[in-house]
Amino acid sequence: MSEPSGVEWAFPLQLRAMLAASAAFRTWIGAADVSAASARIGLQQVNNPDQRETGDKYGFIDVNDVALAGTRDSTGVGIGAFRLTSMMAAWGLEWRVDAFTPESTVEFLNLASTVLDEILSQAAARVIIDFARWDTKTYPLKRYDGPVCRYQVAYTMHAQQGT
Repeated sequence: MSEPSGVEWAFPLQLRAMLAASAAFRTWIGAADVSAASARIGLQQVNNPDQRETGDKYGFIDVNDVALAGTRDSTGVGIGAFRLTSMMAAWGLEWRVDAFTPESTVEFLNLASTVLDEILSQAAARVIIDFARWDTKTYPLKRYDGPVCRYQVAYTMHAQQGT
């Protein structure tokens, strides 16, 4: 698979780097450093089981939830002549478990809260203008895929260049 590049991927890749920099995320997946953590963050279509990462714990960037908009900022040509007025990407966590329990539900949501706070505390987060957890009515925290139980949470982040 080719590596993503170009302006369409600028914010999703920045978000992946921010997730990998989260100490709570690295501890949760057992990654020794940011590079190892980044390798455990898949670029995938969240609802496509064939694209899920291997292992029981991982992070993801949802490639279906990427958007970009710009406004001309100069008389130049190319993308450099535009100010990116809206960038959107979604990140999330998934944890495969043998069974759902009240304790594991609390543990997972505590982790998601800590990772979100660590992402928003990073200097790179200054471009984020709002975020939202995916609608819990259409995007349940607990999912069954046959015999597999998995916790999953995702957040959409909107950003603006130069904020």
